[in-house]
Amino acid sequence: MPKVASLHGMWKGTGREELVVDGKLIVDTFQIHEIVTRNAFGVSSPSDERHSYHSDQAAGAANSGLWIKASYSNHLCLFNAIRRSIGDLLVVHAARPIRKGEELNIAYSGDVAAYDERQHEMKMVWGFRCSCALC
Repeated sequence: MPKVASLHGMWKGTGREELVVDGKLIVDTFQIHEIVTRNAFGVSSPSDERHSYHSDQAAGAANSGLWIKASYSNHLCLFNAIRRSIGDLLVVHAARPIRKGEELNIAYSGDVAAYDERQHEMKMVWGFRCSCALC
């Protein structure tokens, strides 16, 4: 629970610390839903012939998962890493040569090419306005 609660979410709920009442762990389901909405990755099914590098928004996708370490990846429209799913395995690989010490970045909104649409999605889904070199 502490690792999941440490992920980004806008609902503060019970906070990041474990809350135990009468010897039982209290889980704020609204907080967990918010965290999953902001951090889950949509995954492609084996029958998906498009093999797109980017999936639909995870919150609305029937096939999605939460990978805690991958959820710490920051966004960059000019990304240097790509995420792909193979079953329940999430693979992150380089999209271009990456310098030693360079942060790995993925594109949160894969198929949204238009600037206004991309900015709107960033604000609505992840709560920030992108200010990368492309934007």
